[in-house]
Amino acid sequence: MICAIFRNMVDLYVEGRLTGFQAQWMERHAAACPACAAELAAWKRMSAGLREIPVPPVPPNLKEMLRGALKRKEPEETEPAEEALGVAFPGWSWEPSMALAAGLVALALSSSISAIGPGIPSQGYPDQTVYRAPRG
Repeated sequence: MICAIFRNMVDLYVEGRLTGFQAQWMERHAAACPACAAELAAWKRMSAGLREIPVPPVPPNLKEMLRGALKRKEPEETEPAEEALGVAFPGWSWEPSMALAAGLVALALSSSISAIGPGIPSQGYPDQTVYRAPRG
């Protein structure tokens, strides 16, 4: 279980995108687990190798090439969004305020899900204090 968490977060560790406690946890686990240490070393080698790949130069006429490609593409006939939504949800009237409300609900859901997050278990590390409410 702990190794699975390590493997899910090793790319973030190599990119330097973890908090201080998370990075310390990763380092402690890699020091104690040879399999995860090998995984971390492989990720570091891959990351270093990717940074060494030369970036090809941008063609000087890139803008003209893209404009030409866009002009050649014929516009597709599409139905208005309101008609498409009417098929999916018959009888609903989709006003701009309804679309805004749906967007806010999606934002609230994604924020709450990302706030919960996977976290890192702190069990087994004596330097992490766990506070418990007294019983009775």
